[in-house]
Amino acid sequence: MSHERDLITAVPSRAGLHAAFSLGHLIDPDRPLSMLFADLDRFGEVNRRHGRAVGDQVIAAVGASLNCALRREDVAFRLSADEFVIATHRDCAEAEALARRLIKALAEPFEPAGGDRVVISVSIGTVHVDRVPSESAMEDLIYTAGTAMYAAKERAPGGLYHRPHTSSASSRPCSLATSPLPKVWRPAFATCMPLPATALSTPVEAE
Repeated sequence: MSHERDLITAVPSRAGLHAAFSLGHLIDPDRPLSMLFADLDRFGEVNRRHGRAVGDQVIAAVGASLNCALRREDVAFRLSADEFVIATHRDCAEAEALARRLIKALAEPFEPAGGDRVVISVSIGTVHVDRVPSESAMEDLIYTAGTAMYAAKERAPGGLYHRPHTSSASSRPCSLATSPLPKVWRPAFATCMPLPATALSTPVEAE
């Protein structure tokens, strides 16, 4: 439904979280699941320096990058102004590769309409489980991925951190290292380029 979709990014908003994660609808509870929690670094500075209209264009470009990078069975939604969560049935290695591609894409300079060049970065935390027994376990996964994202951000903006899951959701150690991965993703070109977007006349905040 339209009220469950963020009008700037065209991905589901927080209001659509429950519908998006209804077990058996978009997420198969009996399949392995990786959760990625992405947060734009210093996005508040973009709004303060360039204005909210430019900030909306940047957020729209992030949504375009997500739409470019994700598969049909992946689910992404906008949690807040600069926070996004991606749920995917990819395994640990594939989820890490997805996170790296997003970090690369969003590191590319963005040139908003009628404004100065904007350079942003994104910090991503990940968690992986073998199955999701309940919707409350899904919420716990989002929380765990969020703490992993903050661990990445504390070490260096634009990084990636994997955290093992240790609650009621069925989980076993993921093969990814739990220490911060090298922050070396500043390519000459991106695998999935953010797309320019014009500012909306009536910005809509993610709920």
